[in-house]
Amino acid sequence: MSLVHGENLSASQVERTVSSWDAERFARLCNAIAWAVAWPTTQAMPAFTERVLVRDNGIDAEWAGEIAPDVMVAGQLLRAGTNVFQFKKREVADESRAGIVSTLASGLKGAIAEVEHRTGKVLATYVLFTNVDL
Repeated sequence: MSLVHGENLSASQVERTVSSWDAERFARLCNAIAWAVAWPTTQAMPAFTERVLVRDNGIDAEWAGEIAPDVMVAGQLLRAGTNVFQFKKREVADESRAGIVSTLASGLKGAIAEVEHRTGKVLATYVLFTNVDL
């Protein structure tokens, strides 16, 4: 099944379709969404870091961007300060839904603290993109 622009889609349809994509294609989708959200505010090209083929054959990627306190931000995904988008694609056919969500949730515990520790900055927002219908 392909996703058609403007078509009414269910979350499970999106999950099934996106889960069939390879990690690079999923990252390109997330990068495009992150870039489209960030561009009107930052007017800067975001730099993404990607690790394809992590433990579970998915992808982990992130974009971190800084927005000055005096900048007005439209939308709900960005705030003044440091913003991080992380992408986590997981294989949904190999495991039960409960197992996938449990593994994803346990992997996210401490994610914000880890990013703050690594960057030395307090996050204004942390946005997770995943192919799993939560």
